[in-house]
Amino acid sequence: MRSLGFLLAAVMAVGATPVSAQLPGQSVFEGRKNPREEVRARAFEEIKPVLADWSDQISGRNRNRLDKMLMDAVLFAPLGLMAEGRAAVGDSLAGWLPRISSYHLTPFDFDASGNLAYAFGALRYDRIDADGVAKTIEAEWVMVLYLLGRSWKVRSYLERPGAGG
Repeated sequence: MRSLGFLLAAVMAVGATPVSAQLPGQSVFEGRKNPREEVRARAFEEIKPVLADWSDQISGRNRNRLDKMLMDAVLFAPLGLMAEGRAAVGDSLAGWLPRISSYHLTPFDFDASGNLAYAFGALRYDRIDADGVAKTIEAEWVMVLYLLGRSWKVRSYLERPGAGG
């Protein structure tokens, strides 16, 4: 009976030692990743489709879809116009969106913390000037995104034409 008590005490002592969790597909010998880097990587994977959708909707001149991607945002738009708030951003989109095509952005830097993320990069698009002449624009851009529920929304967007080329 005494040996059974000793065995039970030994099993409980071994069971009480800390054990590190293993994710599916992860080796027990692989070092643990920094949790901050895991959050950033997951946020970037979630935001990549948002950036692609942003490009597609601007190229396709789809104002209704862009409206749904925005919060009550601040937008420094391609023609150097600043708009703040949903109504002003809608008016801004109506003014410059018909003049832009072949819009493509490339992210160079990204960070996220909690429900905020920012992306920075270069972009290129064709713009029809007031005189009707198409011109290729190269610029730098910065976008701040906000996680609202399960969707990332554009909180602010700024582009600096002439800075990227």
